Amino acid sequence: SLPLVRFYYSGSSSQQYISGLTVRGIGAPGDSILVDSGNINEVTLPLMISTHKTQWEIKGNGFTDTLDVNYDVIPFFESAECGAMYNFKITGVSCTSSGIDSVVIVQKTVNNVSRETLRLYFANRQ
Repeated sequence: SLPLVRFYYSGSSSQQYISGLTVRGIGAPGDSILVDSGNINEVTLPLMISTHKTQWEIKGNGFTDTLDVNYDVIPFFESAECGAMYNFKITGVSCTSSGIDSVVIVQKTVNNVSRETLRLYFANRQ
């Protein structure tokens, strides 16, 4: 169960590629870099099951921001064949605003269905 975060520029309703992004987990064990200087329009961000908050550093051309996601952890038994997994219910999000303008919760429930969970709006620097 991974939240899918899609990227937009402020004032735009269409998904956008953001160049030069590095995304890494804060406080995650080992190598937590998910994207290293990529040109991407979305990213899946794993949530830690041992806490109710996960943070990521999002670094781009000339900015560094932190995205915080607060959530409840929900153990879920799918079936005998698939086994158990964790789902999440997002209870809140926040971010710093050096390059990120805002974040919007699109879907509060995070399960194993691939769908947009959060929208990250970047300040339009063009």
